[in-house]
Amino acid sequence: MKELSRRGFIAAGCVGCVAVTVGCANGAAQSGPTRVGMGELRVGETLVLVDRQIVVTRGESSITAVEAQCTHQGCAVSLVDDVLKCPCHGSKFDRSTGAVLRGPATEPLPALPVSVDGENIWIG
Repeated sequence: MKELSRRGFIAAGCVGCVAVTVGCANGAAQSGPTRVGMGELRVGETLVLVDRQIVVTRGESSITAVEAQCTHQGCAVSLVDDVLKCPCHGSKFDRSTGAVLRGPATEPLPALPVSVDGENIWIG
């Protein structure tokens, strides 16, 4: 069996790190719908699912979901003072509809399909 050189060991480690990084970065691309229990989201509340890059809002008569990725340059948005805000350049979006409230983003956050099945909210 051939001995692994120091250079070979470092190169193999770098390849492994890149593979792990790429795998983690693709967390939003997980397959299948996302489930949220009705009990996790009260009327008037918004839930940011960071690992799935989804924002879910429960209104009086509807439940909506939008992607949690800014349409300007792809940064993750977060909920600040009842609006979704991009930390990179300051774009603001409506938490229910994803509509742009302030640029530089010009496109709304994409809406995601939502269905309710008993005590479960299904997104995607």
